[in-house]
Amino acid sequence: MVRRETFDEIGLFNERFFVAGDLEFYNRVAERFHFARNRSILLDVRAHEGSLTSHSLTPLRYMREEIEILPFYRRHLGEEKYREMLAWRARHRGADHAKFILRCAFQGKIGEAVEASRLLSQAHNLPLCVWYALGQKLRQHVARGTPNRERSEAGIPR
Repeated sequence: MVRRETFDEIGLFNERFFVAGDLEFYNRVAERFHFARNRSILLDVRAHEGSLTSHSLTPLRYMREEIEILPFYRRHLGEEKYREMLAWRARHRGADHAKFILRCAFQGKIGEAVEASRLLSQAHNLPLCVWYALGQKLRQHVARGTPNRERSEAGIPR
């Protein structure tokens, strides 16, 4: 929830940012105002084929826009905190981008995978992001568990 006065002082969403506009707006608001965080779920997002989030090229566009926003963090955080923020984002957003790259590669969309790799490399350590992505997938797989019969057939002790 944002008060009208905030828009009056900060301005509206920057239309140059097509998919990362909320992040850019949030940063401008954070420069001038304090935030309170409500951890309650107040919104349910509807996903459908026509949504921007579902578009196949949205991750590439988001990476481009995210790179544009990075100087904001460096300017406001200083070098040490900026590096900490990048490390945190590599484990999360960077891993998500790496999963996109891997999906493109496995689907034969090599041009998209190469472009996404180039973009991700501008912000993060690409091999490290891939490592984080694989680790996340492995943890998900292990968390789902394997039934005992399948485990013993595969030679995995119970």
